[in-house]
Amino acid sequence: MSPASFIRREADQRGTALVSLIRELISEIRAIPGEDPSLAPSVLAALRETRFDSGYFVEKCLQRLGRLPLGALPAAFELLEHWSKVDYRMAIVLARCFMQGQDYVTALRHLQFACGQNHCDLFAENTLIDCTRRQAAKAGTRCEFDGLEAYLANSFCDVPWRRFEVFHQGHVYVCCMGWLPLSVGNIHTESLEGIWNSGLAQEIRRSILDGSFRYCSKIQCPHIAARDLPQRGASSPTKLARPLAADPTEGVSTQATLPSGCRTLRRCFGWVMTGAAIWHAHSVVETSSWRMTMSNRKWTRSSHLSSCRPLRMSIPCI
Repeated sequence: MSPASFIRREADQRGTALVSLIRELISEIRAIPGEDPSLAPSVLAALRETRFDSGYFVEKCLQRLGRLPLGALPAAFELLEHWSKVDYRMAIVLARCFMQGQDYVTALRHLQFACGQNHCDLFAENTLIDCTRRQAAKAGTRCEFDGLEAYLANSFCDVPWRRFEVFHQGHVYVCCMGWLPLSVGNIHTESLEGIWNSGLAQEIRRSILDGSFRYCSKIQCPHIAARDLPQRGASSPTKLARPLAADPTEGVSTQATLPSGCRTLRRCFGWVMTGAAIWHAHSVVETSSWRMTMSNRKWTRSSHLSSCRPLRMSIPCI
């Protein structure tokens, strides 16, 4: 049900004063920016691309709901329930309200729906983790997320220093988009060298060096979920621009050297054929070490490329 349909129904069943409040609420919610206007332009562009953080919008909605009279809250909650079917962020707003009332079961239901609608939204995911912890604490049981922050503070991941992925619209990610949903640039408007050490790329690496992993999905990333990341105090077989010390983060810069092998990125349109699966590819990578070419409707590839993924190419940088 759309907000307009909801208002028409409320006008038939309830007084015009309540309908006026709901109409004003809808108007003000629609005027809330989806992103924090104070963010840097590069972060805003990345946020609009993947919508990885709905926190600003949700907090503003909660502030607006807090100004409603108590008698209007049931109608407002019903409105948000219907609205969440077309805008998952309303489900997060509802979940936060139920969390304040310690109804964690209902809150988790809304949060699971929101995460299912946009698995890239890290604010929804972090709220889900917080709600799960609160529910476990209330029930006096253990939680799968117990000790997560301490584990990450003592862990390291070198993926943003050694690889990136290019999606069909040219957006570049330094990890799988489902695990780290922050685009660091676009190959159609920027150079590879500029993207590789862009402000966003360095910010992602900085989040790993400080142990927060704040741009990484704590649920989608299999290494975080399985807790099998290299520990900071242990030796690591991974390769960065320089050999690793006993602590993998010691002396590591947020900047990284783009290997000379990654020279050109050529855009093309063709069919990638891998066994029974056929994907439509928009980007082909040519490096000095391996390449993919179209010949007689079949793709040839070197041993460096193990598989083709739909709508993206993964570029190893070691």
